[in-house]
Amino acid sequence: MEVLGEIKQKIFKTECKELLFEGLSRSEPIMTADDNGIVDNYFIYASNNELTMVSPPMIVFGIYSDIEKTAYINAEIYDEKSPLKENQIDRRIINDQYIQEYEELYTELRKFVFKKCNDSNKDTLRKYVEHLYHLSGSGLWQNYLEAVPAFFEWAGKEGISTAFES
Repeated sequence: MEVLGEIKQKIFKTECKELLFEGLSRSEPIMTADDNGIVDNYFIYASNNELTMVSPPMIVFGIYSDIEKTAYINAEIYDEKSPLKENQIDRRIINDQYIQEYEELYTELRKFVFKKCNDSNKDTLRKYVEHLYHLSGSGLWQNYLEAVPAFFEWAGKEGISTAFES
């Protein structure tokens, strides 16, 4: 099973690499699935250096990382009149160990994503969702929920809350 860093590098083996503009940020991958397999979904957004203000997604794209193919590109979603929104991140809990835990949880989650979860799977899913929220912040979290709702709907059906206090 590939680790998260290897999954992210698959972007550069597809046409989506052309979407990574200097000065813009890329989200963490959020999984969905279709008849061709798992899709790692990303969005491109603008932010300030401290990541305390973020734009809505400017471009959303998905990659079949397992086969290194583009699933889709949606460049028609950005509204230039949309204001930046506040993005609160609790930096007190984020350290190298926390990031490593997040990466391990992502790798484990790929093994059972969109399947019925047992108690151990639910624990992994819950921890992954919490880590993603804390690493991303409140503003980016809203972008995730809106840009790639299928993953969060599945988590909700498995009894995992995706509602966090800002």
